[in-house]
Amino acid sequence: FIKGVVRLLYCFPEISAMASKADSTGEVAERDLLPLDPQGQVDWNALGDTLTARILEEVSDANFEYRNGTGSVERNDSHSEWKYCFQENDVTVLQKRLKNSPLKGFLGYGIIDLPLDQIAKVVADLGCVYLWDMFTTDARYIRVISESETQKDFIAYRSIMATRCFFKVVRDMCYYARSKFLDDGRYVLTVMSVADPKCPLVPGLTRMKLFSGTGWVLEPHNEQTLVVYTGQSDLVGFPPIVVNLGMKRSPMNVHFLRRFLIGAQRSAKARSRTSTSAPDGEADHEVTGRSSATPLRDMGPKRHDEEEDTVYEEPVPINSFIAPKFES
Repeated sequence: FIKGVVRLLYCFPEISAMASKADSTGEVAERDLLPLDPQGQVDWNALGDTLTARILEEVSDANFEYRNGTGSVERNDSHSEWKYCFQENDVTVLQKRLKNSPLKGFLGYGIIDLPLDQIAKVVADLGCVYLWDMFTTDARYIRVISESETQKDFIAYRSIMATRCFFKVVRDMCYYARSKFLDDGRYVLTVMSVADPKCPLVPGLTRMKLFSGTGWVLEPHNEQTLVVYTGQSDLVGFPPIVVNLGMKRSPMNVHFLRRFLIGAQRSAKARSRTSTSAPDGEADHEVTGRSSATPLRDMGPKRHDEEEDTVYEEPVPINSFIAPKFES
């Protein structure tokens, strides 16, 4: 029945037209114009500053506050455009309709019982996305624009594949990103779709669009971190009602990230306990089959079974038909 309804929607040209125009109407288009320098080139520094301010504005407008006494998060949505959507796995998801657009934005927040630095290392490293995001099939840096101890601006490529009910969605994206540690102790990763000659369109793939206001904000609170993910994007090619349904669960990235990090922490503790009890030189081999010096990003993704205190290793997902070779 649902499949028939969706097919029926495609029979109406005006609805399909809304899907293709949703990213080019109203505030969505106005706020995503790229700033130019006097030479007519993209001013990446100005863009990064604008995107950082934008995502912090979104988080501020969500109007929630971490309570140090209880270690919980409370919010008041009476004066906010963000409204409650649902709560699952200790992640609260909010939604709001983008101005002058049929599309919705979604924001999710939750607590992770780890220091900010440990979480930021995983969020900031594009090579780690395979470890916690089951939908990513390819992720790579196209080029680094600038880099310092506290900030990195870069262009990246990523492809995803997801199935839900009767749908199988395969999309890719090319985007600008700024990864930055702020002076107040927070960490921000904010992104927006851009075009780049070194990241051309891939035949057979539809390129989705990420709008400003998309990304991560991490806020430290002693040994806990308030983690916020906000997604404002268009899958392209679907009516807005389908896009909104598909993107509704994107803030569950907070849960997926937490599940990986806590699982990795438990696995490290298990290895540590085994290392102290096993004969010298045998512990690493017995527990993981690889050296303990192996970098995190090279260890392949793991899924954590929450009922059994066990971490399973899985191979990195490879999908050759959506892993195009780009010019370096």
